[in-house]
Amino acid sequence: MSDIRHKSGVAPSLVSGQASGGATAMTGASGTGSEGRAGGEPIRVLVVDDEAGLRRSLERVLSSRGFMVDVAEDGEQAIAAVREREPEVVLMDIMMPRMSGLEALTHIKKIAPHIEVVMMTAHADVDTAVAAVKSGAYDFLTKPFVSNDAVALAVAKAAEHKRLIERTRSLEQQLVAREQFGELIGTSRKMQAVY
Repeated sequence: MSDIRHKSGVAPSLVSGQASGGATAMTGASGTGSEGRAGGEPIRVLVVDDEAGLRRSLERVLSSRGFMVDVAEDGEQAIAAVREREPEVVLMDIMMPRMSGLEALTHIKKIAPHIEVVMMTAHADVDTAVAAVKSGAYDFLTKPFVSNDAVALAVAKAAEHKRLIERTRSLEQQLVAREQFGELIGTSRKMQAVY
C-alpha cells in the first residue's frame, strides 16, 4: 500500500501535555525499541492516526528511539498493514474517519490476537477506555501526551508484554512435550543424557 511507509528516525517533536492512561506509571523498560526481538531486531510499530502531523511526529519520536515504524492514516490501512507487516505493537487513534480505532482494534485482534494495541485519543472518558480494554487494547493514552518518553515507554511495555506472553507459551509447549515424551524415553542415565 502506498500510504503505509517506513522511515528511519529524525529528532522528536511532540507537544507535551496531560497524563496518559497508564504510560506514566510504567517502569522497568527503557522506552527504546533497540533491544527489540531476539537477535537485536528492532520492535516494529504501526502508528495509525488520521492527523498527518501527529503521525509524522510519532514516527520521528519512535524511530529516534530505535523502533521500526510504519504508518497508516485510518483503520482500513491499519488492517492491511497488520496483514502485510505484522507489527509487534499498534499505536492507534480512536477517532478516525471511515473506520474508528475501536472497530479497527476488533478486526486486528481477530486477524492477529498476539499483536498488542495501544489506543490513543484526545476525547478521553472512562467508558471509551473501558471499551478499548474490553476489545483487547493493552493500554490507553490521552492526547496531548505527557512527554515523548511516555509514548515510547507505553510502546516498549506493550512489546515487552507481547514477548513475555510468547515466551510463556513456548515454555508451556516445551513442558507439555517433555511430559508427553518423558515416560517413553526411559529413566536410565544414558537415555536421559540423550533426551
